[in-house]
Amino acid sequence: MKYRKISCIFIFYTWRIRLKDWDIKKLCEILEDCGKIALRHYECPAYEFKKDHSVVTVADVEIEQYLSSVLSSPEDSTFMIGEESSDSLPEDYIRAALRGTTWIVDPIDGTAPYSNRIPVWGTSIALARNGIIEEGAIYIPILKELIISSGPDIFYTDSFDGTASSLRKFHFTPFEFDAKGIISISQLLSKKGEVNMPNTVQAISSCVYSFTSMALGRYAAYVVKAKIWDIAAGWAILSKLGFSSITESGEALPLSLSGPFAEGPTRWAMPEHAVIAYGQETVNNVIKSLRFQ
Repeated sequence: MKYRKISCIFIFYTWRIRLKDWDIKKLCEILEDCGKIALRHYECPAYEFKKDHSVVTVADVEIEQYLSSVLSSPEDSTFMIGEESSDSLPEDYIRAALRGTTWIVDPIDGTAPYSNRIPVWGTSIALARNGIIEEGAIYIPILKELIISSGPDIFYTDSFDGTASSLRKFHFTPFEFDAKGIISISQLLSKKGEVNMPNTVQAISSCVYSFTSMALGRYAAYVVKAKIWDIAAGWAILSKLGFSSITESGEALPLSLSGPFAEGPTRWAMPEHAVIAYGQETVNNVIKSLRFQ
């Protein structure tokens, strides 16, 4: 397969009214547009490497530009933090975003799988108000899976048709954690750490797939270390479903944009791994089994 370096970006989707609050119907339309952009490039996505040697494709950039056009409205105190544009945001914009209404987006989470045509990638959109992440939506186009929150409720479909009419109210079914359960782990843990449990582990390189699979019972636990746009939507959804978390230092994974997510040289990044699972006992047992480097 021959790839091309990114040289120009074209946006084919427009939105006359910018979305200023959480609206499932409009978000379904926006996510459908994101999926169309990604699928248009899917067979041979132009790409290049970022400073951290991770891959960015033409679809990542085009989708984020589109999302900015429909979500970011600073004049109305509505902001957007996205993976591909976060480095270019001025400090006054960031400070306002941390206390206002802020969309947190990952245009293609799972870019490595996407660029190699492995169908576990998707678009992630979350909404924070006053610095607290409140809502989340994840769309995985190849699988046609969409999971989205609305207040205390979660809605899901595995046959998304671009409209909210395909959604149904979702109820998580708890299950007993045992050695049969698969644990999704971070790339960092897979390369430099150790899992001292009998369970099968997978380093799938996709937060959106891992979070969705946790809700659906495909994964029994998730060990993650990522950026805010990778986890915002998924953690908002799992929190509403009653999942628990713990970090290496023994704290719960926050839904707040304050602290390390907003300050310091590693801004937007989790400073350490976190374990997410259903039930605090399971979370505690998994974290004890891990060795980090």
